[in-house]
Amino acid sequence: MGTAADAPARAAPSSLALVVRDRPVPRWTQTSGATVVEITHPETLDGIDEAISATECVLVDAASPHFVSLARRVHALDASVQVVAVADAEQVPAARRALLYAPGLGEVWIASPTEVNNALAE
Repeated sequence: MGTAADAPARAAPSSLALVVRDRPVPRWTQTSGATVVEITHPETLDGIDEAISATECVLVDAASPHFVSLARRVHALDASVQVVAVADAEQVPAARRALLYAPGLGEVWIASPTEVNNALAE
């Protein structure tokens, strides 16, 4: 489990922000530079698997009760795609605990909303 500061440099990154439709869209999606994709059912990523495989980074909202399952599904679709859980400072301890006890995720970074901007994946 890393932080955004551990992110390796990459040229011309592309990213997706996965947002569950029944939840409010987080403000950080407006400044992330990521393409926002609304998901109707967090249990499945059907229909966007090609978009996930074509991107380098997927952002998920750590405030969502579904963020661990979303990260697991992204990793299962394409293990080379970096998953970043975006968490406010008060959410970080709970996000770290959730990731610690969740197998099958690969490496998931935790970033604050202020770290999530166009420079995140640079």
